[in-house]
Amino acid sequence: MNESRKAIQIGYVLVNLFEFWEYEITCFDLGTNSVGLSHSMLMFLKFKQESSGYASSVQSEDDKDKYIENYRRAEGIALENELI
Repeated sequence: MNESRKAIQIGYVLVNLFEFWEYEITCFDLGTNSVGLSHSMLMFLKFKQESSGYASSVQSEDDKDKYIENYRRAEGIALENELI
């Protein structure tokens, strides 16, 4: 930003200003169960998913078990049936 201010001070006109962020990308590896997200973030996702309830297509107890298992495989988070 200091360069932009200096350029304006000496007569340049600011037409566009872009902001760039650099950060390290981390991932969750289901195979090794290694966490790219913090433990608290994973707990938040678990609570959020459980409080959202089952999808409308889930009708039977067997559907509920399949839903929980599919979510665990896809997201690496084990939901609790009684909390959904």
